[in-house]
Amino acid sequence: MNTIIQKTDFFLLSFLILLVLIAGAFTVLIDVDSAQYAAISMEMIKTYTFLEVYQVGIDYLDKPPLLFWLGAIFYGIFGIEAFAFKLPTILFTLISFYYLYKLSLSFFNKWIACCTILVYASTLGLFWINSDVKTDSLVTSCILISVYFLFAYVQKSTITTLIIGSAFIGLALMSKGPMGLVFPLTYIGFHLLITKNWNGIFKFSWLILPITAALVISPMLFGLYNQFDLHPEKIVNGKEQVSGLRFFFWEQSFGRITGENKYKNETSFFFLFHCLFLLIIPYSLILFSALYNWFKDLTKNNSDQNTHWLYVGSVVILCALSLSTYKIPHYTSVLFPFCSIIIAKHLYYLTEKDSSKFLVFNNLLMLTIVVSLISLSFYCFNPNLFAATIITFVIILSIYNISKHKQIISLALCGIALGLLFNMHIIPSLHDYTPGKRFAELVQSKNIDPYSIYYFNRESHAMEFYLQTRIQRLTWNELISKNLPIKDKWIYLEESAIEALKYQDMELVKKECLSVYDLNRINLKFLIPKTREDELDTYCLAMFSRKK
Repeated sequence: MNTIIQKTDFFLLSFLILLVLIAGAFTVLIDVDSAQYAAISMEMIKTYTFLEVYQVGIDYLDKPPLLFWLGAIFYGIFGIEAFAFKLPTILFTLISFYYLYKLSLSFFNKWIACCTILVYASTLGLFWINSDVKTDSLVTSCILISVYFLFAYVQKSTITTLIIGSAFIGLALMSKGPMGLVFPLTYIGFHLLITKNWNGIFKFSWLILPITAALVISPMLFGLYNQFDLHPEKIVNGKEQVSGLRFFFWEQSFGRITGENKYKNETSFFFLFHCLFLLIIPYSLILFSALYNWFKDLTKNNSDQNTHWLYVGSVVILCALSLSTYKIPHYTSVLFPFCSIIIAKHLYYLTEKDSSKFLVFNNLLMLTIVVSLISLSFYCFNPNLFAATIITFVIILSIYNISKHKQIISLALCGIALGLLFNMHIIPSLHDYTPGKRFAELVQSKNIDPYSIYYFNRESHAMEFYLQTRIQRLTWNELISKNLPIKDKWIYLEESAIEALKYQDMELVKKECLSVYDLNRINLKFLIPKTREDELDTYCLAMFSRKK
């Protein structure tokens, strides 16, 4: 029979989860997205342009501004530091734990509600999106909280809950665009349709939702209209007559399905399906088993209609995301909390059936995978003693809990071990090969004036952030132009470009170089220590003079 997770286990796991999140808050910012957003927030607080968003003084039109606003606010409190940029996202995540518990508890028992939090808080994907901060963690938290309050309104018809839920939809819209409205309504809509709650669908008070959400997002809309719609002469993202409002409501999200959005990559329709199961580790097999059981019960008309919204809503949202012409793994993060409820519900079913053989097999498999990944990462990069000790301790705890038949605790510890590995070992090790902070430290150690640096063909938002300086970009024609004074100027470029510039009557005066690697294209040769050097590129800060 099921029992509530013991307090000692819960507090230990909570402490370890908090440790992973704190460790992630103090990891370095890595190019591209996270460092770019941190740099935009820095520019925002330095220029006091909160309603209009700029990147290196150029009009920025891509992501909504909530993440930038929060970053700027926390910079004002704590100073311009990486942890200050990550902190609001982590706080939203911690708050979302509470509302996920309450959402799960409103449909299931306390055991499932507690287990839901444990599952969600120990998935690899959650640790990733709170360490390498983008807009996804923020929108996930806002969508989850809005869904809780909208369900509370459906169940109790309290207008206050509808207003709060609508306000969080507004925040979700300002986190990542229209998906912040579409996804919560998908879950609520399917629940009302499947349970045939026609009175709930046609309530006149639902009109409060668009009004409240519109009021919340009105500062953003004002900024977009002021910055773009009033200035059709601007060239933005290579286009003229760009409407900021149309971009926000259509092109940013739906344009990725129609092909209007400029971002495209070559990924299959099922790419995000694979990513979801990878990022939900160590619960991937449990999720697969839960979906299989749900589908089997569905075909036999033997399923609970009150839970269909979870499965149907999640599958529909995953398919909708998969229609995008540009897909990257962290898009699936909006599904993590809802998949966690599905997983917790299935774990309850498995323990009720006393399916100990399956759970033990799953735990041993996950433990084997986790230990293999830890061993591989320790082989690839030398671990520090503290990280190695605490990760080993967590793995030993996981093995101990298997022996004590605490399979869920053991699984959670596997996820925590991966989170610790990611934040305390892998990211710090990769820092040795990323240009951003390393070049910033080089500039500071050599007493180079940051305002004397120019980017040529290469750029680093992380370097700008750590130097707290906007760095000007140069084109080839600008660099070789006789009119550009280059005396006492430093050019940031690949070492191979130095030879090309020598043919343009430019003479190298001095250079400071580092071996770096583009983390967006990690391959096996880079991971293997013996072949790593062959995969590294050399970037330099070089000073030139013009030949007379």
